[in-house]
This record gives sequence, structure tokens and C-alpha cells, in this order.
Amino acid sequence: MLAPANACTSIPHPNLWAWQSLRAELGEDEHAIAVFADDLTQSGGDPHVAAMLAEVAAR
Repeated sequence: MLAPANACTSIPHPNLWAWQSLRAELGEDEHAIAVFADDLTQSGGDPHVAAMLAEVAAR
């Protein structure tokens, strides 16, 4: 699903390159999930955000 971004060559795409690199490291049955939060004190009930916040808190 990232392939369309490759069509634009006039600007660098560091996020695209990071996702492509990550995808190359994942096994066929593995997946990556992007999680965004504007408030690191609230999970909003989303289990993916809660997992990210737990990871941040552990550091």
C-alpha cells in the first residue's frame, strides 16, 4: 500500500523509506501498526495506543 508514494520523486520520503525497511524485516505473517497520540497521558481506550504508552512509560 506504500507503492503510490514512490511515484513522487521530487521530494524525499524518509517515512516511506523507514516503512519499506521495516516491511522488509517482517515475516510474511507479521504486521506493523502505526500509532499516533496527541496526549501521552490518555489511551482513549485504544489497545494499540495503550501498548505504545506502556512502552514509552517503561523507558
